[in-house]
Amino acid sequence: MGSLQRTIDLHEVEEGVFLSCEDRLSQYLERSIQNLITLDGRIARLILELEEGGPIEIFMRVA
Repeated sequence: MGSLQRTIDLHEVEEGVFLSCEDRLSQYLERSIQNLITLDGRIARLILELEEGGPIEIFMRVA
């Protein structure tokens, strides 16, 4: 947000344009966080599968 404010100050962007950009950025961040919350269980299961002798062991031996 600080970088966005400096850009606005430097280029003399109108407040309405700034607020619109800020709102879109906030919405994007909220969606990203919700996606992570939704997928965290699946990600955890996949990690456990890899740790329990899944295909990662083959890669680790090769490495």
